[in-house]
Amino acid sequence: MLPTLLAFALAGFALASPPPSLATCEAGGGPAPPSGALRAAPETLAQGRRHPDRSARIALYARVQAAAEARVAEDPDDLEARWWRVAAMGLRVDDESPRQKVVLAGAIQREADEILARDPNHPGGHHALGRLHSGVLRLNPVLRFFALRIFGEADLANASWADAERHMHRARAAVPCALIHRYELARSYAYQGKLAESLAELDALLALPDRAPQDPQVRELARELRNDVRGRMR
Repeated sequence: MLPTLLAFALAGFALASPPPSLATCEAGGGPAPPSGALRAAPETLAQGRRHPDRSARIALYARVQAAAEARVAEDPDDLEARWWRVAAMGLRVDDESPRQKVVLAGAIQREADEILARDPNHPGGHHALGRLHSGVLRLNPVLRFFALRIFGEADLANASWADAERHMHRARAAVPCALIHRYELARSYAYQGKLAESLAELDALLALPDRAPQDPQVRELARELRNDVRGRMR
């Protein structure tokens, strides 16, 4: 029961934040693709999200993760490769066992911390930590306390809404055209009852064009959340 509830709270990480190569949002400019063996990573992960078969999804995510890990082994300072490893692990969260979901959450946190230690302004690192904090905080406090300690990721018990929002704001400031950053911030606001702030963020998101393979899915989620927020404001 406990790992299942924790897994549910963390499962929304499966929409990946843009890597540092997407950090330029000049008017009319689209995202730059990753380089080398990771060039196909965005589309490979998008294919995984769309695939109906669990084993096929995991295989696609594993392909990106393996390519990223090979790059990191060659150059531990390659933040692009570190980020794509985080993105692949994040997508796996939805398809792994409950216990493995908790293990992945801890691995994502450690990798995001490592990324931010090398680049304090890295948008993906901030997105990952903000998403993890908010996912943990959506759990019942008692269940959160036991689940995180019993299954070996006690560090996540220090999650706070203040830190979640701080990381999400940093990610959005670094890549203001990234729909996923704005969506996760709006989602955090809505959960806390900050409905006006959530609605403003969603309106700004929906005024932006699609730039990444995941953006149509993010846009649909944002529309659903906006309808919910508007209903709660009546």
